[in-house]
Amino acid sequence: MKKCAVCVAVVVVLFCIFCGNAVAVRNLEFSPDRPLKIRVGLDDPAQLKYQDYIFGRVFKSVVEARTNGAIHVELFPNKALGSCKERLEMVQNGVLEATMETGTMAGFFPEYQVIYIPYLFKSEEVAWKFFDESQAFAALKERMRKKTGFRILGIGQNGFRCFHNSKRPLREPRDFKGLKFRVMQSPVFVKTVQALGAKAVPIAWPEVYTSLQTGVIDGAEVPPSVIELGKLYEVQKYLTLDDHTYTDDNFVISDALFQRLPADAQQIIKAAGRIAEVADRSADVVLGKVTAMEVIERHMRVYSPTIEQKNMFKKLCQGPVVKWLKGEIGAEAVDTVLNEVERIEKELGY
Repeated sequence: MKKCAVCVAVVVVLFCIFCGNAVAVRNLEFSPDRPLKIRVGLDDPAQLKYQDYIFGRVFKSVVEARTNGAIHVELFPNKALGSCKERLEMVQNGVLEATMETGTMAGFFPEYQVIYIPYLFKSEEVAWKFFDESQAFAALKERMRKKTGFRILGIGQNGFRCFHNSKRPLREPRDFKGLKFRVMQSPVFVKTVQALGAKAVPIAWPEVYTSLQTGVIDGAEVPPSVIELGKLYEVQKYLTLDDHTYTDDNFVISDALFQRLPADAQQIIKAAGRIAEVADRSADVVLGKVTAMEVIERHMRVYSPTIEQKNMFKKLCQGPVVKWLKGEIGAEAVDTVLNEVERIEKELGY
């Protein structure tokens, strides 16, 4: 209960700081008596310790407060509306207004895979600065909006992905040989695992626990928070905190819907997305580095690679993935992001 209270406190403080007083929305064809409904599909259970549910709750609170109830946000947690891919299809087809998404955008906009280059971001602060201030990412989002109809209103955090398995500690590249790892159904994750000498097996999330339990796969690569969420520590023994890929929590809304809203409603919705992403990121830091790790360390052997070992992993897998990705989406798109991240690192003193 104390651990949950920490995450709840983070959200409450952020909400109090950013939400402020209600702001009336002018010139709307809807009202508190006949509100506009925005339905949001979420992955996480309805618990105020998981990132994307926290995002949804904060977004809902800000929007409803600042519109005096003229816009009502309805949350559908725990994949009630289907998988990330299914929900994105619903948004694109006008069946659903908004959704959280992690790691499945490649099927709709292949260029988005560039942010999943292994070892692209050295830390959360580098990633946040890239997403929040980078012109390269702003341009990528705009290209995606025009091509897919998805408007990103917030970039939360799903954490750095780490390798876990049931066979042995992963300290050197040779330790990956012969192992089978579950990956998300996106090509860049497959290429990353293959470059390390292991076999990549794309499996939908609901099947992961059983696949690990029965030995269909030896391990997976997910953030610590996801290990805790899925109770994967029950069927896994070793965790290596290599932080090879940063994964985001994308809050996506139908751009067609957004464009139909008056300017003041658009401003409120955009502000709510910014506020909610701060809450989401903060919740992930608490969960991924403290709460989830306390659970994991009671059940698994946790290994933190040295800088030299991480560099070995990076050298082995980043080059082949970058080369493949340039062939898929073009060298300019990849080099632009790599150069921008390098600039941000220097600016932050890395």
